[in-house]
Amino acid sequence: MPPSNPGRRDEIVAVAAKLFLEKGIKGTTMRAIGEACGMFGGSLYHHFSSKDEIIAEIVNTAHDHAALLFRRAAASPLDPAERVEALLKGCFENYLMYPEAAQLYFNHLAYFTSSAAFKDYRKAWRASNEIWIVAFEEAGRAGFIDDSLELRELSLLVREMVWAVARWMPFGEKADVSDRADRAVRLITEGFLQRPPASPRRRR
Repeated sequence: MPPSNPGRRDEIVAVAAKLFLEKGIKGTTMRAIGEACGMFGGSLYHHFSSKDEIIAEIVNTAHDHAALLFRRAAASPLDPAERVEALLKGCFENYLMYPEAAQLYFNHLAYFTSSAAFKDYRKAWRASNEIWIVAFEEAGRAGFIDDSLELRELSLLVREMVWAVARWMPFGEKADVSDRADRAVRLITEGFLQRPPASPRRRR
């Protein structure tokens, strides 16, 4: 059998991602994906052997991009606080570049954490998770993070916050991804309240 056309595979993945978000993973069949792509019979199986293979293509592409950004942040000559901020920005940029993959993962977390089809994905995720934990622990030792906090749990909580913010940001406008990621990082690390300077006391 001749190799699958890469351009056609990308088209199938894009169509399937929208269907998964609209109907859920269980509610989307290979037949529905094929029909949405204008493919009938067994044509879809020439490109993908199963629904899980399509899902893996969606999430692995996004995670490969995220892992690259995380490794760069870990290897950069930054101080611990700057490294945490670089990881946060990379996380935002990844969610904004691949919003469908992020939504699919968070909408079907149990599916990804239990299915045997995503064993390699979970292994890759754990490797990325370790980069975050090390960065937070270094920031804690350097005094940039309150050492009374559980840093492993905090690293997970912060990523949940990243997703909570990113999911409400407009998708599709790729040109200003970096700028939007910068603004979102500042929101999480610096907060949103601006306290006015205290008024000078009047002399009696």
